[in-house]
Amino acid sequence: VMYAGRIVEHGSVDDVFYRSAHPYTLGLRAAMPNNDPARQHRLEPIEGSPPDLFAPPAGCGYAPRCPHTKQVCQQRHPDDFFLIGEHFSRCWLHHPQSPDKPEALYFREVEA
Repeated sequence: VMYAGRIVEHGSVDDVFYRSAHPYTLGLRAAMPNNDPARQHRLEPIEGSPPDLFAPPAGCGYAPRCPHTKQVCQQRHPDDFFLIGEHFSRCWLHHPQSPDKPEALYFREVEA
């Protein structure tokens, strides 16, 4: 999954679709319609606008739109934080020592 020209989450199709971890990926999933009438839900838009790629922000490009932004997000690009196997997220929430690591974002099952 890419945002503002950078990979923010990477993994197998199953990892990314069914165990989404990055806040942007979760936002995309919430905004995605489905055609199953038994599972209709309200589509949730991602608030805000993408960054200007000619003047990119110093830190994470998603930080201005992210509901979980911390100070470090606006200062530095996140590293690759591996979740399981080759599934990784570039989000400071997934840093192993993050005090704000919400369990739901660390590794969340998402219905197909």
